[in-house]
Amino acid sequence: MTKVIVAFLLPIAIFIVALAVFDYALTETISSDKGRIATSFLLAACVSFVCILITRAINCRLAKSESPRTSQGEAVSKPEAD
Repeated sequence: MTKVIVAFLLPIAIFIVALAVFDYALTETISSDKGRIATSFLLAACVSFVCILITRAINCRLAKSESPRTSQGEAVSKPEAD
């Protein structure tokens, strides 16, 4: 269940929060609504993309640390299927 939350809900929540924050922050800077909405959307998309990259990096690192090891610290080879 935790993997589902991290994989799907966390990036969506971060996107929504970032969109609201950027829209609020750019209210005084960009006067046109269309420009502010487009800029906020692109910045929020970038933030959520970075979140996805960080999540993938953490998952890869955790997967490597949980792989089976021998007493010397080398990875155990899995038998290949014929």
